[in-house]
Amino acid sequence: ITWLFTLTLCLCLSLVCGFIYYFSYISRIAHIKTYLTNRAITTANMLDKPETFGQALMTKIDSITQKSVKNETIQVYNFLNERIFTYSDAATDTLPLTTNMLQKVRANHIQFITIGSREAIAYYANNNNRGNVILAAAFDEEGNKALSQLKIILLLTFICGSAMVIALAYFFTKKLLQPIRKIANAITDINVLS
Repeated sequence: ITWLFTLTLCLCLSLVCGFIYYFSYISRIAHIKTYLTNRAITTANMLDKPETFGQALMTKIDSITQKSVKNETIQVYNFLNERIFTYSDAATDTLPLTTNMLQKVRANHIQFITIGSREAIAYYANNNNRGNVILAAAFDEEGNKALSQLKIILLLTFICGSAMVIALAYFFTKKLLQPIRKIANAITDINVLS
């Protein structure tokens, strides 16, 4: 009974910890997708107004914008698959997009991909029939750090919770079996006296 009780509660505790981690991971992915999509749309909107936003101004805006991500790269490809704009936190950082990938993005309008340690959105902006594909990529350092901390917290919670369940099961079983032990001792005493 003790081990069944302990196993059941530990299984429930592990499921709760697993669900918390899973939903936090899904939330982090949704957050970075939203961030990257917004960056791609903003870049597309600025490119649609070349009289207001020249590429030099766009680069200045990108460089002074406060960001919650690291290693951000924005690249824009025109309908001829030529790179027409690049911004990167690191001057020499570029991400290759193949012709197949550009065609797939144009067909699907948006594509979420992982490039190395960075998440990326390839977004098809067909504003004013220009047919630009914008690639926005970044490493979500804060999100990954928070997820790692959550994993440690959940692991410690699971270990402490399991230890508490084992202790409770032991004391519960000891209290539950105490009347049975008294009866058994009384029967033993009666048998000895007879």
